[in-house]
Amino acid sequence: MGKMLGFFILITLMMGALGMFFQGAQGGVVTTLTASLTSTGTTATVSTTDGFKNSGRIIIRNEIMRYSGKTATTFTGLTRGVAGTPAAAYASGVRVYDEVAGYANLGSQYQTLQVQNEVEQAGRITLNPLSWGALVERVITANQTFLTGNWQLIMLPWYAFTGCLLFSLALAMAGLIRTVFLRG
Repeated sequence: MGKMLGFFILITLMMGALGMFFQGAQGGVVTTLTASLTSTGTTATVSTTDGFKNSGRIIIRNEIMRYSGKTATTFTGLTRGVAGTPAAAYASGVRVYDEVAGYANLGSQYQTLQVQNEVEQAGRITLNPLSWGALVERVITANQTFLTGNWQLIMLPWYAFTGCLLFSLALAMAGLIRTVFLRG
């Protein structure tokens, strides 16, 4: 069991390193707006754009924006409300995240909300193995428009890795149950 756990920890670290490799050095960059931004504005004025890609995506609060260029203190050519996020107005001083920090921030907000929803729905969850097929199908066919480029390549091996982890944990639990309850 210890070797198996070590193997999965090693694979998890390797997947993390692979993700960082695909993302590149520009990751986790944050700046702030130095001027207000209207809900239809196409230029965001910030304190600095150092560390951001020449074009890409920025995230302000819950809105994802695509920008086509940048100067030392502005993101230009903004496309607002990417991936169905609501376009809104923002005051000076609001944080602006790059894709890595922004998605991590959005992900933590989503996880908090998801946990709250799951706690509320805990009474309705069934442990019927016959319903797991539909759940797996929904996960695999989920709309993952926020994943772009090489990140999509990471998801398929990650699904396989997660499936193997769950399967091996199920086998380990079956062995533990057999050892504890079927001593004879």
